[in-house]
Amino acid sequence: MIFFKTLSSMMISLLLLSALDCFAGELDGLNAIVTGGSRGIGEACVFALAREGANIAIAVNKSTDEAKKVAEKSKELGVDVCVIQCDVANPNDVKRMVDAVIKRWGKIDILVNNAGITHGSAAEDLSFEDWQRMINVNLTGVFLCAQAVGKKMIEQGINGSIINISSICGHIVVVPQKQCHYNASKGAVGMLTKSLAVEWADHGIRVNAISPGYIKTKILDFAKELHPIWIEKTPMKTMGQPEDIAEAVLYLASPKSKYVTGSDWVIDGGYTAL
Repeated sequence: MIFFKTLSSMMISLLLLSALDCFAGELDGLNAIVTGGSRGIGEACVFALAREGANIAIAVNKSTDEAKKVAEKSKELGVDVCVIQCDVANPNDVKRMVDAVIKRWGKIDILVNNAGITHGSAAEDLSFEDWQRMINVNLTGVFLCAQAVGKKMIEQGINGSIINISSICGHIVVVPQKQCHYNASKGAVGMLTKSLAVEWADHGIRVNAISPGYIKTKILDFAKELHPIWIEKTPMKTMGQPEDIAEAVLYLASPKSKYVTGSDWVIDGGYTAL
C-alpha cells in the first residue's frame, strides 16, 4: 500500500514537472526578426515567439502605428520588442535593420521572412513595374534579409533558424485569380530556401519555408467574393487562421526542429492534395 502511495506521489510530481516544462520558454535568450510583423501571419508569429521568450524586432515598411501596438502587446509577455522601419527590397535598409538588432541584443538567432505583397493581373496586361515590384519584395527581399542575417550568424557561430513564408502558389497555379508574377515569386522562394539550406548546413544554420494556403487575413480582403470558391475547393471547407502558421513557425524556430532544413511545409487544409 505504501508502495502505491509513493508511486502515486512520484507520478503526480512527474506530471507537475511536465506541465511546468510545457510552459517553459522554448526560446528564452534568443532574438528574432519578423518582417511584416504588424498584421496577419506576421503578427501571429510575433505573439507566438514572444510567448516562448524570444526578444523580437518587428520590421515593417509601412503601418508603423500598427506595429507599435503589436510590440506593446507582446511586451506584456515579458520580452523586449522593438519596431524597425525597413523596406526589405532595399539593401541599405536591410543592413541598417540587422545592425540595429545586433547593437540592441548582440546576436540574431531567428529570422522570419514574412513580408510580402500580392496583386492580381492577367499576364498579357501585367505592367513591368508591377512585375518588378512583386519580384523585388517577395523574392529579392527574402534573399536580402536571409543574406544579411545569415552572414551575421556565420560570423558569430550562431546555429540559427531562417523561416521563409512562401505560398501554395509556389507549388500550384490557383484559380480563378490571375497572378503569374506572384506565383513565380513564391516558386522561386522555395528553391532559394533549399539552396540556402544546403549552402549553410555546415554552419549549423537551418533554412526552411512554409507555404500557407488560404489564411483569413486582411491581405485577402481585396477578394472577399472569392472566399466561398476557395473554401469550397479546400477539403477541410474552411480558411486557415494566422495562428495555424505561427505554430509551425514556432516549431521551426525552436531546438525541437534541429534536424529539419531545406523543407517547405504546405499548410493548406488539404487544398494541394486534390
